[in-house]
Amino acid sequence: MKVQLKIKHEIEMTPVYAKNHDELFEEFVKLTEREISSLDMKKLSNRVFRNVFRKKKKELLKTRKNIKKAANTLREKKILYDMFHHIFRNYRWACESGSEREIEIKVWIASSIDKIEMILKVLEKNIERD
Repeated sequence: MKVQLKIKHEIEMTPVYAKNHDELFEEFVKLTEREISSLDMKKLSNRVFRNVFRKKKKELLKTRKNIKKAANTLREKKILYDMFHHIFRNYRWACESGSEREIEIKVWIASSIDKIEMILKVLEKNIERD
């Protein structure tokens, strides 16, 4: 029995450990902007999502400073690399989700922003405590 496997499209996974945290953050922002601009704006939910993201993006860009502050110790750097690895892995999964791709991309964007904010808050509290 011979089995053939065809890959219809391959999504390139970002090499996380080859870049610093700022570059990974910038790549995340570019990916989200690209995915939001590719959404069908005829749908009301996509227009609302785009407008919410515009407001959230301003807050998200402010967190860039917090990423620089958080990447002091080796433990914190590992946590940030792990966070970005999970974010980009989940992006790949969302892109490969087939007919539910649009929904999965929106969920990926929202959950990734929440994850970044949550991890930075936890790291900030740990820095203050230490």
